[in-house]
Amino acid sequence: MAKTVTSQLRSLSRSAANPAEPFRLLAESIPQLVWTALPDGRLDYANRRWIEYTGMTAEESRGWSWKEALHPDDRLPCLDQWTTAVDQLVAMKLETRMLAADGSSRWFLVQAEPIFDQEQRPICWFGTCTDIHEQRTKQRLIEQRCQRLVEAAHDGIWEIGLDGSTLFANKRMAEMLGCSLDDLLERNVYDFIFEDDLDTAREYSLRRRSGISETFEWRWRRVDGREQWTLAASSPLVDGAGHITGAVGVFTDLTDHRRKDVSAAETTRQRLLEDVVDTVEAPVFAKDLQGRYIFSNRYHTKIRGGVQNEVLGARPDHFIASELADALSSNDRRVVEAGHSMSFRELVPIDGQVHEYISLKTPLRDADGRIHGVFGISTPQPETTRVNEQILTTLSDLSLANQRKDEFLAMLAHELRNPLAPIRTGIELLRIAADDPAVLQETIDVMDQQSRQLVTLVDDLLDVSRIARGKIDLRQDLIDLADVIDQAVTSSRPLLDDANHEFRVEIPDCPLQVQGDSRRLVQVISNLLNNAAKYTPRGGKVDLIVQPEPNRIGIAIRDTGIGIPEHMRERIFELFTQVDERQHDRYSGLGIGLTLVRTLVHLHDGEIQVHSDGQGQGSTFTVLLPSASSNSSPGTAAVENRARQ
Repeated sequence: MAKTVTSQLRSLSRSAANPAEPFRLLAESIPQLVWTALPDGRLDYANRRWIEYTGMTAEESRGWSWKEALHPDDRLPCLDQWTTAVDQLVAMKLETRMLAADGSSRWFLVQAEPIFDQEQRPICWFGTCTDIHEQRTKQRLIEQRCQRLVEAAHDGIWEIGLDGSTLFANKRMAEMLGCSLDDLLERNVYDFIFEDDLDTAREYSLRRRSGISETFEWRWRRVDGREQWTLAASSPLVDGAGHITGAVGVFTDLTDHRRKDVSAAETTRQRLLEDVVDTVEAPVFAKDLQGRYIFSNRYHTKIRGGVQNEVLGARPDHFIASELADALSSNDRRVVEAGHSMSFRELVPIDGQVHEYISLKTPLRDADGRIHGVFGISTPQPETTRVNEQILTTLSDLSLANQRKDEFLAMLAHELRNPLAPIRTGIELLRIAADDPAVLQETIDVMDQQSRQLVTLVDDLLDVSRIARGKIDLRQDLIDLADVIDQAVTSSRPLLDDANHEFRVEIPDCPLQVQGDSRRLVQVISNLLNNAAKYTPRGGKVDLIVQPEPNRIGIAIRDTGIGIPEHMRERIFELFTQVDERQHDRYSGLGIGLTLVRTLVHLHDGEIQVHSDGQGQGSTFTVLLPSASSNSSPGTAAVENRARQ
């Protein structure tokens, strides 16, 4: 207001006999407290609203006496800023509390600007005081409510500057890092990062400076040196002018989840190992230090009588003559004493006949490295080479299957946790902010979006299960591919738009009829479009081009994304396979989408092809489907261009 009135009256001031007079003439007509001051900062005029609010007369307000209208706690800071503005002849703007005639106080926005004559000499100051008490009160209530929500949150919240210094943190964040809140506020984020993670942390920092928000798993180094795993949702911190000043993150404790994941993986690994060992056509066994069997595979159980419950817990002398059993036990003791693997020729009676076996025995150790038993595998002497090769092949296959299983479990846990974390946070917000309709609606919208993502993930997993069991059924209808493409584009459009891709669809003007299941073909094209959107850097290009051929129709989806290395072009269609997750860990997924695509295309008697010139060169996936009308041929191309810059 002060600046607007000043601009309107500056020309009047320069021509008036008393330069301050134009201000005083209009001062009585505006709702603000208005005043003028001499070039040295002494107040020489106050309008009627000033007098009514402060209770000070015009005479009492002159000179420097006006400072008595300021709240005692704000008086010195306000005077410092006013004298600085007067000395430097620059405009002043501040928020302060002013005392009313009845002794109460209210918040005002104080603005002042120097007025100059035509020779740019200061002739006076013009100022206004605008009542902002209601706005400040509402703002304070909002800040208090936000503070309560932050402190009640089960997740850690941390704001850091560009240099990594802590700007704000809640108590939960300090608890996860094992320090007090006061200590955390004095620390730098890099104080809590493992040395091995520093390069990755700096990469994430650069992504925040570029305006990128993302969710990822991150481990912190607690004060006691232990790991603290969290699910991090990190975004740039932006000031009022739109400048990035740091980063803000919400961190969910994953310690219990990771412990359960590891326990489940260990249990699965143990069961898988036992199942595979059971297929080996040789005795495989384990004994404790007292010589009792604690594991026996199917073949070993068979030569010991065929009942596993009778084998487990028994010693060899329960099944064979004592002199033979003593020889086996003696070899076990030698392995324990040596502390490493050893081979022995051992005699084993089977069906009344004694057979010579080569037994490889190795110590069993616990988590602390202490020996608590012996593990062994025996092969008949003439069959040693063949069985060893079989064992090596089986163990190699087991290792690969185990690795793929672990990768899938990790990806599945990550993909399930991504939508579950905001849903859980939403539940907490519903409890805390039940009386705030705006917060309720926003929370419900987020939970709805994440639950839809979870349903889609479960649907894909069910499709994988149907594939494995051969239970996918297709409708056989005469369908128009143009309608299928339109539905798929509608489904994938949000992902393409969110990545700011330039997207183009090219469909020729000719019949595009195929025989098949419309819903499943929409799933095929939508999966390929989603992959192109996710694996193409922001602002890339994605094209969908329909290419009719004799007796079949091709649908090509081309992108300018990360490309596919040559050795991966066939493997990408295998279940749970992704292109080098270590380099592209920001791309989420379970590695089942392309498996579904290939299966559904084959069920339509079709073919899928992939082409890429290599890493960073983009890729093209082409789906070829039998045409329902072999006589149709392309007419004049009617190309629909849909672009988003």
